[in-house]
Amino acid sequence: MDFWKIYRNSQKLFLYERSTGKVSFNMQLIPADSYRFINSILKVNIDLMEIIAEGWQKISSKFSIYPVHLAGIWSNKYLMFENRENIAVAQTPEKLEILHRQIRSMPITELILLDYVEAAGVISMETGEYDIKGDLNEEEIRLINSIVHAFDDLSVLITDMLLYTSGLAWDRNEGWFLAGDGHVLISVLGKWCFMDAGKFEDVLLDRG
Repeated sequence: MDFWKIYRNSQKLFLYERSTGKVSFNMQLIPADSYRFINSILKVNIDLMEIIAEGWQKISSKFSIYPVHLAGIWSNKYLMFENRENIAVAQTPEKLEILHRQIRSMPITELILLDYVEAAGVISMETGEYDIKGDLNEEEIRLINSIVHAFDDLSVLITDMLLYTSGLAWDRNEGWFLAGDGHVLISVLGKWCFMDAGKFEDVLLDRG
């Protein structure tokens, strides 16, 4: 999944290049204190996501998300995405909002029938109950539930930090994703699926 292709195609607001330390803003679209914003956004670290994805790879050979080529969090207004070299914020693509509504509203018995969805699940943060469809054994189900729980909480924490420390009107967090070679793990907070990486790239590019 090509970071720069997605960045060039997006309505971009912010870019930080780790190798050079260069920061680019579209200040007409971000009414934020730039110093606080930079310091907040740099707390998002792909290293943790890479460790989790590698752990999944060691336990399961299914639905590979390792190495992580792209990771992101989005709201109904903004998409924040990163790879090892760069972090960017853009306006949320319309097709990502459409996909979000589809995953949120569609029963997993129907979601799993889509040709680009490999596995799907609903988990309860309160009771620990779950319903999962797809080729996953009990150990894989236990692990994917732990991953989704952890990143659901982390993504909400990160976006709360962005809201309160930068002034960026993030509004509400809608979900997150980890994209590897062939698959993407995408969560809409309490409901998740593994889907084809090529299909998800089309969503981020607002096409197809």
